[in-house]
Order: sequence, then C-alpha cells, then structure tokens
Amino acid sequence: MQTPDTTPNNSSNDTPEEGYQPRDFTTQLSNQTLLVRCDYRLEHQAEWLLQTLTDIHATDPISEGTSVEIGWSVLTFIKDEAGRLVACEPDFGESPFESVIPDVTMTLHIVAEQGYVIAQTHTEERARIPRFDETLIFREGVFEEEFIYLEREESAADEDGEGDSGWFVGYERDEDENEEISEDEFSACYVYELLQKRPELLTVLGLPPGYVVTFSSNEIDAIVDENDNDVWNTENTNGVA
Repeated sequence: MQTPDTTPNNSSNDTPEEGYQPRDFTTQLSNQTLLVRCDYRLEHQAEWLLQTLTDIHATDPISEGTSVEIGWSVLTFIKDEAGRLVACEPDFGESPFESVIPDVTMTLHIVAEQGYVIAQTHTEERARIPRFDETLIFREGVFEEEFIYLEREESAADEDGEGDSGWFVGYERDEDENEEISEDEFSACYVYELLQKRPELLTVLGLPPGYVVTFSSNEIDAIVDENDNDVWNTENTNGVA
C-alpha cells in the first residue's frame, strides 16, 4: 500500500462534489501515456500520484487491467479511445466492488486528508490505512449524534486481505453509564460507506491501534494515543486543514 501524500487540499473545507471541475494530468510510462483525471484543486496530489505510479512502473509494469493499491483505494487501469492508459477508482457512489470510474478525485481527496492527520500526529511509522473494502463496527444511531468517538483495536484480516479494520464508532450519553447495551445495537459497514454516513470520519482511519478520536459535529475534538496523550490539540485547534 502506498504512503499517502501529506499535503492538505487548498480548498479542504469543500467536498469533492462542491465546485467540481475535472482536469487531466498526464505522464509517459515507457511508450504509453498515463492519464489521471481529478478535480483541479487536487493538482498537487495528482502530480504525486503520477510520480508514484511512475516509480511503481519501473519495477512492476503497469498496463491495461493492472490494479494498484493507493492508500485506502485501489486503482485500475483501462485504455480510452485515444489509447491512453487511464487511472480509474472504484465507483464508491454505486458499486465499488464491481465498477470503476475514469476519475480519481475521491481517492486523492481522502488520501490527502488522511495523510495530513497522520503527519500532524507523527504516526507515519505506525499508520495503518484500512482499505475501502475493510469493515468497521458502529453503534446504531451513532451517525446522527453530534458527539461521537472512534477507537481502534488490533485486528486480523482474513485470508483475502479483506477484514475488520479494528475501528469502532460509538457515542456515550449520561443515561448509558449503568445501561447494558444489547448486541443488537451494533452493526458493521464497509469503510467506503462512511462517504455517505459521516465522511469526515475517514480522515482519521489511518491512525494506529490504541488511538481514540473524538468528534464534535464534523470537527476533530481530540486525538488520544495509547498513553492517553492528546496528540492533536498540541499543534492544532481548527481540525483538519
């Protein structure tokens, strides 16, 4: 899995859908043109991706049908009518297990946000970015709550490399202190489903096991490491850049 770019978006308060304007970025891989299409605001990340793919191609040639893991995503390459090799991301909005789209905006947007959080918490050496098709556990109703937390534990992937990310998303209320919670109140979803449920949570999923993150609405409130140190508010006060 490729290490994410750590440079935040210039317009990080915008989601990729807001003001989306596609732009094509290209480079040469041997005798073929490689094309990366994404929102124009992700120019830095697109250039990073082109260089990353060039480096991969030098030892493991990329051709039509090749798949490459980039951070939380998997890119597949197809040829367009002009014979160019086009990077495609899973169709996260419809059927990411079956379809791809000739655009990498969502892949690069999340890569940049996750990379920023990892860099700011100095967890580069221990970061574990779950793939879009890994799962997490959540308490029912949590995505409608204002104050929530995420906690990561160690987990083991299954034989296919697709398994539990180790993340749990929950909330606490005063009346919960002495209340026994039924197993029926817990569910699982794929990582990519957070794009619809609570997209800001994706930004912290690269943090190592033992970390706890609290959110207030859509802003990170604190990130606490395995030694109970708040490693977010020492340098940041305004959330993800």
